[in-house]
Amino acid sequence: MKIALNTSLLYDSHLRGWNRYTSSLIEGLMDKGLNLCLYSREEIHPDFKERFKGKGVTYRSAPGTNYLYWEQVLLPKWCKEDRVDILHSPFNYGLPVRCPCLKVLTLHDAIEQKFYFPLQSFKEKIKPSSLKYRMIQALAPRSADHIITVSEHAKTDLINDLNIPREKISVTLEAHPKEFETKVSEEEKKEVLKKYNIDFPYFFYVGGFDERKNIPFLLEAFAKAALPNHRLVLGGGGDTSELERIASILGVNAFVHFSGYIKDEDLPAFYQGAEAFAYASHYEGFGLQVCEAMASACPTLVSDQASLPEVLGIGGLVFDLNDASHLADMLSKIATSKEIRDELSAKALKRSKDFSWDKMALQTIDIYKKMLGKG
Repeated sequence: MKIALNTSLLYDSHLRGWNRYTSSLIEGLMDKGLNLCLYSREEIHPDFKERFKGKGVTYRSAPGTNYLYWEQVLLPKWCKEDRVDILHSPFNYGLPVRCPCLKVLTLHDAIEQKFYFPLQSFKEKIKPSSLKYRMIQALAPRSADHIITVSEHAKTDLINDLNIPREKISVTLEAHPKEFETKVSEEEKKEVLKKYNIDFPYFFYVGGFDERKNIPFLLEAFAKAALPNHRLVLGGGGDTSELERIASILGVNAFVHFSGYIKDEDLPAFYQGAEAFAYASHYEGFGLQVCEAMASACPTLVSDQASLPEVLGIGGLVFDLNDASHLADMLSKIATSKEIRDELSAKALKRSKDFSWDKMALQTIDIYKKMLGKG
């Protein structure tokens, strides 16, 4: 079986979101002996090529090529020349309308349709760049022979909001890198946190700062909890000025620590050093950070929205996104009770065992086989 993957986003070595899914899928498929063709517009970052070393992997790229030409002309041409059985795009778009082989799309969520597009002004919606992006987003699901998504909640959204037939969709759960399962020593933990100027008890969030992530809610809940010996550590890159303004209004500016971008190799220490991880997002197709936190045995708290309660399962606590006092009460109890922290830590670790990139790769191969009539 020869599988081609659209790897056009792997020019960036940061392993968040779609790139983490893509790289983990490739490594899982490599281990199962498939012949893989990795197609990209720009050259794949050397860090990924180092990770993908092995038999049966070939590369094609066309640096500087117009995106639509690359997607709609070069991809099918390469698939024909390489006699590919299935072309798989792992990130919501990136499939040609016509192709000499079967096509799979991983559609992680319906976030553009449910959250981002409705917030755009009319002027933003009619911008050429916006129209082009929406066209690319719309074409891929329609041209795919099968769609993979990452949670039952996401599947329901794809059915209800994108009108995709139920029988065309399969669910394969995402997971966490194995590094998060390794216990970090106290000495190493202190050294890592020291690099980010952290030497205090803290609650943790890592991710984006855009509106969907709902960071002001975390700030409000932390302010209501009134924990003078603790800090709220917010990890991630981006403009923090508005969040600093909100924290100042709430009177907790001195108790909120912006760590900046956190290197992937440092994240296990952050999770393992935290009193708890709190995720107040309005919408997630899955929520990789939830998996990372649970695998790190970090007490995990998530909002009652979208896929987050599904992914968390028995692994932690769910808070009401309509009442910041609900989360504030959780933070207070966790801060003052080692027994509660230990109980939540054990629950998180137990739930994390349900997630595996190897399992996801095997499920994906089963989907390929069924499409080719071999399953």
